[in-house]
Amino acid sequence: MTSIHIEKPLLILIGLIISAAVAFFYYYKDKKFYHISRLWIYLMATLRFVAIFLLFLLLANPLIKSTLKIKQKPIIVLLQDNTRSIPLATDSLYITDYLRHLNSLIKNLKQKFDVRLFTFSDSLRQNHKIDFSGNYTNISQAIYDINQRFLNQNLGAIILASDGIYNQGFDPEFQASQSQVPIFALALGDTTEYADIKINNLRTNSIVFLHEKFPLQAEINALHAAGKKASITVRLNGRLVAKKIITINKDYFRKKVNFILRSPSPGKKLLTVSISRLRNERNTLNNTRTTVIEVIDSRQKILILSRFPHPDIATLRRSLQAIPTYKIDFSLVNKFKGNLKDYALIILYQLPDSKTNTTALKKQLQASGKPVLIILGSKTDPIKLQNLGTGLEFNPIVGSMDQAQASVNKDFYVFLLDKGLQNTLNSLPPLIVPYLDYQNIDKQYVMLWQKVNGIITNKPLIIFIPASPLNNNKLGIICGEGIWRWRITEFRNTKSFYQTDKLISQIVQFLMTNSRHKRFDVKVRPVIDQNQEVIFSAQLYDKTYAPITEPDVKLTISDSSGNILNYVFEKSTDYYTLDIGKLREGIYHYTATCSLGKENFIATGSFAVRKVNMEAIDLRANTQLLKKIASQSGGQFFFADQTKQLETELLNNNQLPKLIITQTQTRQGIKYYIFLILVLVSLTAEWVLRKYFGNL
Repeated sequence: MTSIHIEKPLLILIGLIISAAVAFFYYYKDKKFYHISRLWIYLMATLRFVAIFLLFLLLANPLIKSTLKIKQKPIIVLLQDNTRSIPLATDSLYITDYLRHLNSLIKNLKQKFDVRLFTFSDSLRQNHKIDFSGNYTNISQAIYDINQRFLNQNLGAIILASDGIYNQGFDPEFQASQSQVPIFALALGDTTEYADIKINNLRTNSIVFLHEKFPLQAEINALHAAGKKASITVRLNGRLVAKKIITINKDYFRKKVNFILRSPSPGKKLLTVSISRLRNERNTLNNTRTTVIEVIDSRQKILILSRFPHPDIATLRRSLQAIPTYKIDFSLVNKFKGNLKDYALIILYQLPDSKTNTTALKKQLQASGKPVLIILGSKTDPIKLQNLGTGLEFNPIVGSMDQAQASVNKDFYVFLLDKGLQNTLNSLPPLIVPYLDYQNIDKQYVMLWQKVNGIITNKPLIIFIPASPLNNNKLGIICGEGIWRWRITEFRNTKSFYQTDKLISQIVQFLMTNSRHKRFDVKVRPVIDQNQEVIFSAQLYDKTYAPITEPDVKLTISDSSGNILNYVFEKSTDYYTLDIGKLREGIYHYTATCSLGKENFIATGSFAVRKVNMEAIDLRANTQLLKKIASQSGGQFFFADQTKQLETELLNNNQLPKLIITQTQTRQGIKYYIFLILVLVSLTAEWVLRKYFGNL
């Protein structure tokens, strides 16, 4: 439907009158056309009238509105499982036949539906090649993503073509019950049970300590192998370290086999567990599983000294004990008989107090040469704290206390605070702080300012001194007590201690490192699956800790065989990246170097690439799950050889939504060239007729 809206109707009326008048008087007075038929005169007058009137119409610039109604086909999404478990359980002929039937199904459904093809494994892809190469299956996420992607669109149905085997994500049955459209399950794979023995799972510590014993548990599953014996071997970086023989005593066999191993030299190690194959076993890919452990030389010991127990001390211990490389000791200061040199960090809780021998404490800290973290509170003696010689300057006011919330210092460059931690800090309750008049504060070392009654003050809540006069080592000061409330509040709000524990660990980690925030930092995931790309990132900072990317960053990688690979990082705005692709299983060591002026930077580390056989662990198609998915969503279940029945069901289904979209388009009349063409045609025709009849 088309309508015309004219903003200046008076101009059209004037144009109509003028056009008619010009055409009439022009031909009324012209006597050279008296000899021809009146019909020809009327025609020429009409042509002139049309041309002049159309020019007036264009000057009025009418708006022409067009309304179209478009019938949109229902959308059917074909959600294709693209993982390795399907070809591993079948053969090439099965795959070829299935893909031929699938293409026929798509072609025939397109006659009535808008068919969209998506493949999935651990992620969802549109119009991706069906090559069955995925190493993980996440059915629930695929169903969720499709429903979200087509929310408020005329999605009619989902065809889920899968073997029903999943190894990532939540229970697909629940996700199917939340689907906004029916799911038609197309069962692929093989449902036959074959004799099989496999390592279903491995459990061990990710970090172990040098020369200490650590446990390893292998979960063994066997099917139709009763009466057989199997040998389980454990190898550490290829070297045999343990072996056991088990007897399978029933057709459906499950057993947890435990080993106690001793850690070898420091570094990352590949731990490979294998079980001997059965005679005529079809699937042997699940007979081996690999995991990675990291052997470290020793734990870093942290000492907490105080005059009394306190909930803050319990919070510190809980937060730090979650890190396996730390060993936390607590002692009352008057009962401590050890040596401060044995510890990597000394935490003084509300010390020095009124009973502290400041001179003796200062000598012990100086002799240790260790970094110190001091936590102030109501029992802290400000005068003795000043005499300790920390390098923090203030005028002591004995006995005065205040309540201060945390406010993040935007000029803090010692280490990075992510947005999640900053948001959490802004919502935490205040600490009880001694009222001190701080002086000569170096702002770049203040992590948090005190915020009192909603006003951000110039007093630090957490501050660092990179080279304290106390012992020329790092010093950190938390200027208040009550951090236990932070941890409790976070848990009440988020059911997690993550951000509070992260804050404490960052403070401790900074104090125990040899230098402050690294100016050159290289990161890579410590453990990478064999099917995943190895991606590095790096950052370089100038002396003001502003990120820069001018110099080139070079990377050298070596494997256990001595092979060396050389790369150069790609530059972005304020960081470097490098994707070196996929690597074979093994332990790799890397060295990254760059130069900035006369300064040379180097970063070293290691990572492990482990073999992944998740799709080979279980190859028997789970048709029961697919039937439940179809039932929960209001769809139907079909086997792979029933694509014709599925096609018939969908083509005859009149319940799928049909959407009629109304599109309205408004354009200015001057943009319609047909008007200009009519003007030219009218004027040209009139001119030709005038010439012809005027010369007779």
